[in-house]
Amino acid sequence: MENLVFDPLYYEMIDRHYWDFRAKDYNESASNRLEPLAEKQAMMAEFEAKGMLSKTSRVLDLGCGPGLFTKELAKHADSVVALDISEEMLKYAKANNAEANNVTFAHQDWTKEEAVFYENEFDFVFANMAPAIYNEETLLKMISACKRGGYCYYSHFATRYCNITERIDNLFGITREFNRIQLMFDTLWKWGYFPSVSYVDKGGKGWISLEDALVYYQKEYDFPDSDLPKVREALLEITENGQIERITTFKKGILIWQKTF
Repeated sequence: MENLVFDPLYYEMIDRHYWDFRAKDYNESASNRLEPLAEKQAMMAEFEAKGMLSKTSRVLDLGCGPGLFTKELAKHADSVVALDISEEMLKYAKANNAEANNVTFAHQDWTKEEAVFYENEFDFVFANMAPAIYNEETLLKMISACKRGGYCYYSHFATRYCNITERIDNLFGITREFNRIQLMFDTLWKWGYFPSVSYVDKGGKGWISLEDALVYYQKEYDFPDSDLPKVREALLEITENGQIERITTFKKGILIWQKTF
């Protein structure tokens, strides 16, 4: 297998320490800011209407994060396995699903060979904005977990803009290319699947202190302490009274396909 890497930049973000760091923000703010509860519920209704999800379904929530999608999936399925690389994410996921008796949790790095290989176990494999599906090998692993006749859902950035990351990208000469959805579509087509493709425009605003932003984005970019002064200087230009209004807009690309063979 060629094992084409769909998105080298986000591949570098497959790190449990990074997602442990982001868990609190994802649980308290980011997940519902970017995917409000009403949108999550509407997605479940659409899955049911399309015959992708039912009360008899066994579901894999791949990269479950704080388990807020898990909670909605569990209401419409027979059982859900919620898998994530981050122990901190799973702590929140367990708390958010404390009342569900049909959810089990798996702490695994999906990209590693030693991770459990699910084979034809799930009626629906759900991977929302999951960095772990980053090449042909991990995509094939996702498909393998699905039963014949079942469905797979994958979403990720098709475009993305953030006023803070734009400044840091420019500072370090980073060029982002959001080709993951296109390359995944091409790969699935090559393998004989015919995925549907759709896009949703999303975005949000929120305030973050300059000091918190420096900690947050140093974790994301993994730049050394010696670069902190120049990052601080770049962000000071958009800082008011010690606070930065973080503005994010993106186009979410969605692939859905049925495992037909």
